[in-house]
Amino acid sequence: MNTEKSFIDQIVEQIQSTVRDMEDSGFLDELAKAPEKAETPQAQETEAPKDSDRQRDES
Repeated sequence: MNTEKSFIDQIVEQIQSTVRDMEDSGFLDELAKAPEKAETPQAQETEAPKDSDRQRDES
């Protein structure tokens, strides 16, 4: 139990440190000002290629 607690404490410290770094760099302020949805084009879904070998085996 004690080892588990110290492991969790280490993770919490790392997260807090990362958040502090993001605050210090101004990243969180930029993120707050960003539009809700990015205006980057989304990848279009395409059909998976047909497996012609499999079609031949079935006949």
